[in-house]
Amino acid sequence: MSHGFSRLLAFSSQRAAKRALCLVAGLALIGFAPATWAQNNPTFAGGGKLSNTSKGSPAMATNTSTGVTCMVYQDQSSSDLAAVSSTNSTSWGNTVNTGYPMSNSIVTVAYLNPYFYVLFATSTGLQETTSTNCINFNPATQPLINSPYGYDYSQQIGLTAWAPPGGTPSLYLSVNVGLPGGGIEPAVLSSLNGSDFENFQVPYGGSINSGTSLLAFTPPGASSQHLYLAFTQGASNLPVIAQTSDGSTWTSQQDTSFQVGGDPNLVAFTASGNTSQALYLFGRSNFSEHNLWVAATYDGVTFTPAYEYGMSLNDSPSDVTGGNGDLISSFHSNFSSTNLWSYYASY
Repeated sequence: MSHGFSRLLAFSSQRAAKRALCLVAGLALIGFAPATWAQNNPTFAGGGKLSNTSKGSPAMATNTSTGVTCMVYQDQSSSDLAAVSSTNSTSWGNTVNTGYPMSNSIVTVAYLNPYFYVLFATSTGLQETTSTNCINFNPATQPLINSPYGYDYSQQIGLTAWAPPGGTPSLYLSVNVGLPGGGIEPAVLSSLNGSDFENFQVPYGGSINSGTSLLAFTPPGASSQHLYLAFTQGASNLPVIAQTSDGSTWTSQQDTSFQVGGDPNLVAFTASGNTSQALYLFGRSNFSEHNLWVAATYDGVTFTPAYEYGMSLNDSPSDVTGGNGDLISSFHSNFSSTNLWSYYASY
C-alpha cells in the first residue's frame, strides 16, 4: 500500500477566511467513497510513487487514437526536459531525457494530430518541441508568441487543442502578462500551425494570483465544445473559470468555497456513478497540509463543494483523461522531495 493511500482522508468546504474540517474513515487501497452530491467525484483506485524524479509539477496530454498519455517534466538531476508515457493509466514506461535544458519547471503539453506539442521554459523564454509518440522528440525551436506586453514563463502556462464553431482545430496557449495598468492578467493566443501564437486577447479584466489551465469541454445542452480557462484571484486564492463558445466573447464565474494554493488544473471526466462527463477543477490546498482538492461543474458556473483527498502535494497537480477513459492525477509529492506520484480513477 502506498503512503498516499495510508493517510486519513478528510473533506470539507473551504471558506474565504476559515475552514471547517470533518474527519472520515481511513483510506484503503480500493479507493474512497465519493460524497453524495448530484455530481460524484472521481474515486482513485490505485497508484503511488514513481521512480521518476522532478523539480516541479508535470504536465500531461493524451492521444486518444493511440491511447498514449505523455507526461513531461523537468528532470531533477539534469534539469532537462524529460518525458514518460503510459497506455493504461496505471503503469509508465522508460524515462526519456530529451537533452533540452530548462530554466525552471514550467512546462505544458497538448495533443493536436499528429503531434504532442510541448512548450517549456528556458533562459530565453518558452521553447517548443514535438513528438508523435512521447519517445522521440524533434529539435526544439523558439515559437512566436505575439503578445504586445510580453509574457511570464515563471508561472504555469496552459495549452490545449480546440476548434471554435466552424473553425479549424488549433492550439490555444494561455500565459500571464503584465498589463500597462499594473497587475498580472491572463492572456490567450491561438496557433493554426502549432508554432506561431497570435490573436492575443485578455479574457479576464482583473489581476490574478496563479498560473493558468486551458481545456476544451462540451457543457450540457451545447452543440460544440467551449474553451475554458482557470486561474485563481483575490486574497483567498479563489479559483475562477472563464469560458468562451466562439473564441472571442468570454464570461467568468468564481468558486467561492475553494481556496487553491498554487495553480488550478482542469480535466473533463465521467466519474463512476455519473451518466455524463463533468468539468473537474483540481488544486492543491491553500492550507498547510497541501492536500489534493477538487470541485466539479457541468457548466463552468455552478460548482459542487470542494472535496479533499488524502494525497499531499509539494506543487500543483496535473490531471488528464487517459486513453482508456480513466482519470490520471500526477504531481510532485510532499511525501518525497523529488519523486513524481501518479494515481488513477476508473470511469
